[in-house]
Amino acid sequence: MKAILLAGGQDTQLAPLAHQAPKALLPVANRPMVEYVLQHLRQNGIREIALAVNGNYEVFWHVLGDGARLGIRITYSREHAPRGTAGCLLPLADFIGNEPFLVIHGSLFLDANLRELGRSHRRGTATATVAVQTLPFSSRDWHPMELQVEADSRVSGITLRRHSAKSPIRVPAGVYVFDRSVLSCIEPGVYCDIKEHLLPRLKKAGHSIAAAELPGYCRNVLDLKDYLSVNRDVLKGDVNGFQLEQEVAEGIWVGQGSQISPMATLLGPVLIGRDCCADHDIFDRFRE
Repeated sequence: MKAILLAGGQDTQLAPLAHQAPKALLPVANRPMVEYVLQHLRQNGIREIALAVNGNYEVFWHVLGDGARLGIRITYSREHAPRGTAGCLLPLADFIGNEPFLVIHGSLFLDANLRELGRSHRRGTATATVAVQTLPFSSRDWHPMELQVEADSRVSGITLRRHSAKSPIRVPAGVYVFDRSVLSCIEPGVYCDIKEHLLPRLKKAGHSIAAAELPGYCRNVLDLKDYLSVNRDVLKGDVNGFQLEQEVAEGIWVGQGSQISPMATLLGPVLIGRDCCADHDIFDRFRE
């Protein structure tokens, strides 16, 4: 199965950080966040990946190249005007081919079994499979959408998420598996969003949509609070089992060339990058 990673668009919730670099390239534990997604795709046997980016293609190429360093092959799709999360799929029709394909947000941190998600889609008859999370009504809003899911995992309804909900609700988590046939429901040259336009359009046209619960860690970086949280969670080892190198003490990592004064106090988890100098300051863990 091939994958399309959504890495375009502009993000104002991460200002001023996103003014310096595309959101997907912002560092998490000194590593571009998109690399965590790419690593997880590779671990799940997906090595043919297309990046849908906007006009800053060169920045992504400088960081990721053709993907060989990560053990994958990257195809880039540039958009000079916003096409939306679904509209950007049309120019990738040749890359997609005739088999089901996966679409994932480039700022999503997760440890779910994507192989099984693909198998589940192939076993069923749905045109689209939406990975979902069940959230309590008191949780912070991820997406303004709620899915009504039947016992057989069929999506029977799509509505805007109601903030006054009194029970757990199911929302899209940011991962989808589509049949190629969904491309016929995307109008060329017109902005089209997966949640707002494509899924309701598929439903209205009579296509079957399935929901698959996404277990384990799953967090989309939507704002600065999310950004701090995933940095902390990576340091704790909660994301994809990713292990940092050069751990000099429990929960403390120091990059090559850095100098730490004996008077410095480090309270892990703490990550210090390369060629840094720490004097007598106190370096504390992330706090909410």
